[in-house]
Formats: sequence, C-alpha cells, structure tokens
Amino acid sequence: MIEQCVQLLHQQHLIPLAQTLKRTLGKIPLKRPAGHKGSGETFMYKLELSLSQCEQLHGALCHAVNEDLRTSSTQQRGLGGFVAASAELVAASVAKSSTLEAQ
Repeated sequence: MIEQCVQLLHQQHLIPLAQTLKRTLGKIPLKRPAGHKGSGETFMYKLELSLSQCEQLHGALCHAVNEDLRTSSTQQRGLGGFVAASAELVAASVAKSSTLEAQ
C-alpha cells in the first residue's frame, strides 16, 4: 500500500511527501502478527508522519479516488481501502497530538 501511495503522490507532484513515504520502505518492517502471511508487499511499517503530512496524504488519496487515478498495482481493484486507511491515520495523528498537548 505504501508503494502505491508513493506512485499516486508522484502522479500529483507531491514529491516531498512521496520521498518521505519511500524512505519508510527502507526501514525494518514491524513484526508480523500471528497468521499474517505474504510477500514483502504485505509488510507493515511504522509511519512517522506529522499531522500535516497525514492530512496531505489523505487529501491526495481522496483526490486520486475522485479523479480515478490508478497505479499498475491498483488497475483492477482500484483504491478501495486507501481513503479509509488514510482517514484512520489522520485520526490517530490527531489523537497523538492531543495527548502530547495534554501532558
């Protein structure tokens, strides 16, 4: 999913955010939960994005859905789940920001 986001960000000329996400793929993936199988494309990573970056990613994915943008990996199935996942990322970032401000 991260690689597809990088491609979609490039299509929208959001290069700095695309580069930030691309660097994430160079890090060690998180430990897989029990029963989680698949190739490297299914690895999970900790995203270290600011709230602003999370919002920018979500906006770009909403735009991609509205404009029917695709990547080579999403031609058949579309971007189902991308917008919902990025909305969850924004919500988690807001919650984290609120917790930090409260301390």
